[in-house]
Amino acid sequence: MSKRKYTHGWGSEVAPFDLAIVWGMLTYPQVQKQLSIKHDSLRMAYFRIKGKDPPVDMKYAASHGSNNHIIPANEDIFKALDHRVKVHDKIVLEGYLVNVEGRNTEQRILMKTSLTREDEGRGACEIIYVTRVQVENEIYE
Repeated sequence: MSKRKYTHGWGSEVAPFDLAIVWGMLTYPQVQKQLSIKHDSLRMAYFRIKGKDPPVDMKYAASHGSNNHIIPANEDIFKALDHRVKVHDKIVLEGYLVNVEGRNTEQRILMKTSLTREDEGRGACEIIYVTRVQVENEIYE
């Protein structure tokens, strides 16, 4: 539902894409008309339900959507995410939830993946090392 590419900073070198992904009723066209998802420069995704009498509430939206920091396993997957995957595409991602730990010249780096659908806000993102992407009938690995 939302895609953002990051090009500056150490985070962009490790996980250059954020994808906000939805499932369940959030994939229904009548729900998507009232759903807004935006990424910001701090790698957060904001889910909003607009209009009167929304078909789902924010609790449902929070439990059926996620912001995912994507680490492409190779250049083909990077190119597919960069050029082929578009907002509203139905995609299949395969890979691993990972934690990232390292050090740059200034500081220790630690990115921990969420392991639950019950969390919200900072630290609720999934970090996925993607080994395969399917967009329609095309497979990238």
